[in-house]
Amino acid sequence: MELTPKTKELLQQLEDKFGAIGQNLDTHLEGLLHSTPITYWDYIQTDALLELQTQRTNLPDEMVFIMYHQVNELLFNIMREGMDRAQYMKFRTTLTPASGFQSAQYRKIEFASTDLINLIDARFRDTIDRNTSYEHALEHLYWQAAGKDFKTGEKSYLLSSFEKRYHSEFIDFTQEYNTINLYAKFKGLPKQVKQDPNLLKAMRHFDYTVNITWVMAHYNAARYYIGGSDNQEALEATGGSDWTKYMLPKYQKRVFFPEVWSDQELADWGKNV
Repeated sequence: MELTPKTKELLQQLEDKFGAIGQNLDTHLEGLLHSTPITYWDYIQTDALLELQTQRTNLPDEMVFIMYHQVNELLFNIMREGMDRAQYMKFRTTLTPASGFQSAQYRKIEFASTDLINLIDARFRDTIDRNTSYEHALEHLYWQAAGKDFKTGEKSYLLSSFEKRYHSEFIDFTQEYNTINLYAKFKGLPKQVKQDPNLLKAMRHFDYTVNITWVMAHYNAARYYIGGSDNQEALEATGGSDWTKYMLPKYQKRVFFPEVWSDQELADWGKNV
């Protein structure tokens, strides 16, 4: 294989870098042959992070209290204002092929919030019902579009590594929440209770916050850092996903609680953001 000018330039830069500290480039390149690609959960240390919530009681609200204060301590929401694009681009490529797409916690929030059919890629919802196996349904979830060619069935490393780590766990979780997710619980309420204005307001707020507000905050941050701002060409996501169509609500029409929205609101979902 003939090396491209870009590859030759990078090799020279690596030669200079390691030569400056008395290291042999070949040794480091050989090491790459045996190293494993990074994943989102290893980079973020998700399992270790979750172990940090140690309750003193068995009351569920105590966990909320602990997590709220830990988030405040970490100043979780300052990335967009606290780091400019040039700073991010310096270390961005070291994250490849990890992606925030690989957040198992976020996927579990979705599974616990709504019926599985509402998380199916909009292109395949008509082909899936409650008689469909969980294995088949998971193969057609909306976020599969971030790492799967549906014409060939080929999966990217981004998706295959994620499934290798969490697939069995997701199967068990979706089965457990099949009839006890938030939407299922809502649909089982008496008609009078379901029409309570405060309940409807809370359901709509949660649905819009997760599937529009949060998604658009993530999308806008991605657009700022890799979306071609400042006359720069848009970059591929670190995991290789088509991040614009995967993230934008107007493409996926992802709604947790369809029953609390009007037909027009559902038709316009994500169009005005």
